[in-house]
Amino acid sequence: MSILDRILGKGTTQTAERPTTQTAERPTTPRVAEEQLIGIVHRIVPPTDTPTHFFICSGNRSLIEAYHGLFRVGAAAYGGSAAFYRADAGTLRTRQADAASKALPFDGRRSMGSTAEEAADVAGVLGSLGAESASGNVFVAYVTVGPKGIAWVREVYTTVMGEAMGQGILPFRMYETVSADAASYLLGSFTEASAT
Repeated sequence: MSILDRILGKGTTQTAERPTTQTAERPTTPRVAEEQLIGIVHRIVPPTDTPTHFFICSGNRSLIEAYHGLFRVGAAAYGGSAAFYRADAGTLRTRQADAASKALPFDGRRSMGSTAEEAADVAGVLGSLGAESASGNVFVAYVTVGPKGIAWVREVYTTVMGEAMGQGILPFRMYETVSADAASYLLGSFTEASAT
């Protein structure tokens, strides 16, 4: 079974084992357990002073939710955090025009799988995102990590993308920048979404 299948829960037929003794404690839900784990990691690993910002984008909501699930817990180990967003084509076009008029630099890179190229300006990134949202919304897994986590984010992106493409999912981009201003402008173009 592939990593993507395990993340999305495809092909699993596991059943939960029942405890043999009853206790007065309520069972911990997976979401509560994740929150507790993230809280522990945040107490041990301080937030990074030099974050790299990553944006993985696709019109496929369940795919981006899967990335968000991976990054939610893992990013904390590298002094970072993760969030899940959506954006519509109209908002992206408006923000793209504004970014172009201000000549906002992105100072980062745009990746499609293992192929990366320079992404020089915010308007260009928003234009690419607008193309992703031609069918409606584009979904964004946003993650920040410190320097030691950069290779980890890139590896997660390429590994899951390879498996997704093997299942017939079209390729999708990842953008990364160390510019807090560029990241902030992009985040202002999105609406926070709740993962299911």
